[in-house]
Amino acid sequence: MKDFNGNDFRQIFMVTFPDANNNGIADPTEEGVVRNGASFAIGKTAPEAWASLFGTNWSTGTFAPTTPTLPTNLGGVSVEVTDSAGVKRPSLLSLVSPQQINFVVSAGSKTGAGTVTVTKSGGQKVILPVQIDPVAPGLFSANGSGAGVAAAVAVRITAQGQQTSQLVYTCTGGAGTCTATPISLERTPTR
Repeated sequence: MKDFNGNDFRQIFMVTFPDANNNGIADPTEEGVVRNGASFAIGKTAPEAWASLFGTNWSTGTFAPTTPTLPTNLGGVSVEVTDSAGVKRPSLLSLVSPQQINFVVSAGSKTGAGTVTVTKSGGQKVILPVQIDPVAPGLFSANGSGAGVAAAVAVRITAQGQQTSQLVYTCTGGAGTCTATPISLERTPTR
């Protein structure tokens, strides 16, 4: 088999994502898809990065931590990441609901193909494929959809070291109504 440049493939990696409705797409509601927790891009994450799982019946209700320290079990649900070296580590959880789980990929996870094991509140285990990369960039969106303007802050630093900050988005009304805020890139004169 040849690649686009006419070179022989030395390795072929096959990854199968669930496609319950047979539309050829790993839809957000199909179980078995690990996504970047910020951009919701499918399949790749990194150590100490946010990740999300979408599906159905993950838990019996919606649970979030009640303390600043993230737990490894919420509402009877836990997530464990097994890295390419076969090391299993519990993941910190920030949200568990029937349709979504948000978790942090365990620090120290080795890069390469791994698995995510979800233990549902009833004890059922679901094992999912995941690709762990050294980094997996993603921006959180202001409207929480994984698309649109970034939920970010711009910081301006003067030559004297004074800092001012400004949100790069404005949200009005309901979800999905966030727009970019213009940011002046003009240099302020020094005195």
